[in-house]
Amino acid sequence: ASADCNGPLKNFFFQRNKVLIPEAWKEMQAWALSQLEWLEDLKRKSRSEYIAGDEMTVVDIQVYATLVFFEDLGAPFIKQHGEKLPWTKALITRMAERPAVKKCHEHI
Repeated sequence: ASADCNGPLKNFFFQRNKVLIPEAWKEMQAWALSQLEWLEDLKRKSRSEYIAGDEMTVVDIQVYATLVFFEDLGAPFIKQHGEKLPWTKALITRMAERPAVKKCHEHI
């Protein structure tokens, strides 16, 4: 990892993908933020509480799981960028309050 990458994510991918460019995490994080900002723009025009329609789908689950996964590894994306991502932050809160998600977190 690059010298300014600290915490549990430092060298996280080293054993998984040794060809990853150390500084690539910055570009990946910027790309992820741009995609979530794009989603925010779409959701401003929609009344749906879910990403892909009026019901929860695998898309909502995947976004939640990915953001929580990286938060647990020391990359609190929503805490860092939540002010730019109010809809996404609210989605994460709604998902975390679901009984099934609460049960899942009891086993982690």
